[in-house]
Amino acid sequence: MSVVLAVQSTSKVTHKGLSWAAALVLATKSARRRATGYFLVERSEVLAQVLAAQWAVVQLFIANEAVQQHIKKLCQLHKRPLPPLTLLSAKRMARLCYRKTADVVAVVQARPYQLQELSIRAHSFIFVLDALEKPGNIGAIIRCAAAVRADAVISLSETTDWFNPNIVRNSIGACFQVPLIHCTPQPFFAWAKEVGIQCVSAEPHAQTTYWDANFCQPTALLLGNEHSGLRTSVAGAALCALSVPMQKGVDSLNVADVATLMAYEARRQQAWPKRSSL
Repeated sequence: MSVVLAVQSTSKVTHKGLSWAAALVLATKSARRRATGYFLVERSEVLAQVLAAQWAVVQLFIANEAVQQHIKKLCQLHKRPLPPLTLLSAKRMARLCYRKTADVVAVVQARPYQLQELSIRAHSFIFVLDALEKPGNIGAIIRCAAAVRADAVISLSETTDWFNPNIVRNSIGACFQVPLIHCTPQPFFAWAKEVGIQCVSAEPHAQTTYWDANFCQPTALLLGNEHSGLRTSVAGAALCALSVPMQKGVDSLNVADVATLMAYEARRQQAWPKRSSL
């Protein structure tokens, strides 16, 4: 049984609370997350990142009343309104969480981004995902994007669920620091041409290695599906294809590893992090 706690606060509650059952659907159903724009995060450390990035938290669930004051102080620290707070039984809390020791589960409202919001600079770098499937890989690429201060991570598939719980966990909060955008191929490549972004693809058998690429200009790195690679139409839009040198007989690297190597090579060529403008 869940009980809504009456929390004393000068902050105005701005959202109607969600029920535990509604939150459970968000935890398990991608279609529901996309339809509502709501998703779940767990642990107060991640909640602090959500609040610091000024994303809207619409509901909090906790399993221990002792956490109540901690959450209240956290919201006050970031000067955010305190959302409805619901105390759950340990059993119900466990059903919402991946980590059984999570002290809080927050329902967060996603922040949509559009291509037109991006401000392209001389050393802009963008990750473009073509039908990637594994949440672990997507989360790791988002984390890399935050680490190198990439401008965005873009999916060419409208069905990518940026806030799948596994993606949120694997990004370790980086999903609140980098614009995550959906865009189909045709409008993306038209936009890239208009703003002067070179598109390069990561291909395991490309003749040109990523060491020989020129990243000292705005660049979009195209990354394909873990099994089938880039679609022919997407690969054909790239200025060039790049590979990571591999010893013969060794299978190709994980797509997230490839993305990380190429992103850091781009930043090395740009003398990053010495450039304060990045």
